[in-house]
Amino acid sequence: MVNLMPKDLQKIKFFFVQNNESKKLLQKIGITQSTVTGDTRFDRVLDISNKSRELDISSDFLYENDKCIVAGSTWPKDEELILKALVKMSGDWKLLIAPHEVNEDRIESIMKLFSKDHVSRLSTSSASELKWNRIIVIDSIGLLNRLYKLGDICYVGGGFGDGVHNILEAAVWGKPVLFGPNHKKFTEAKELLNLGGGISFDSIEHGVARLLELKSDHSEIIRRGRVSKEYVFKNEGATTKILRHLEDSGIFK
Repeated sequence: MVNLMPKDLQKIKFFFVQNNESKKLLQKIGITQSTVTGDTRFDRVLDISNKSRELDISSDFLYENDKCIVAGSTWPKDEELILKALVKMSGDWKLLIAPHEVNEDRIESIMKLFSKDHVSRLSTSSASELKWNRIIVIDSIGLLNRLYKLGDICYVGGGFGDGVHNILEAAVWGKPVLFGPNHKKFTEAKELLNLGGGISFDSIEHGVARLLELKSDHSEIIRRGRVSKEYVFKNEGATTKILRHLEDSGIFK
């Protein structure tokens, strides 16, 4: 939209916007054909969670007393933070790490970074290897939105780079969500922080401290996770609003 002039926007029949701020911005340039519906990404993650199948790794990797961090869409700075925190955690805390890029160079670099611990790749791990390893590197795509379910704490990467990745994929499972400082452009990150389901930090050292602090307080993990889940459910329904408007307008007739 930022590359379009108001006269171009006038040619668009109708706008479905996420919030009142967007609606007001359109009104300032003379665009009145809009309505606030919310963000369809909430509906998307809820749909995925409702249709999700249990992953085999859950029973092979995690046992009754095990705790788990799921780190998703990570970049090197995220992985440096996770490593520094993990070496200070007891052995019953495990790690599932799914980098944003899964090319061979990235996977090998992560394997090397965590090589002082028991680490293996998901694609080459037998059930017994999953049982005895502390760290599993996810070297394929398409699993992350289900992997977050397995975490007691979820870490979403990208916050030390261009911007944090999709935190809703973790929040929908009722997990506390940690992420780096570059989240200002993401409404859901700011809202989840304000509510208490999210935790952010401005440096690797600060992030390590927050992660260690959280892992030591089970009741806080539960509380923040409940906030995250309630936040997602509270914001569902954008897709239905859009479809209802299209139907009422006669487009589907």
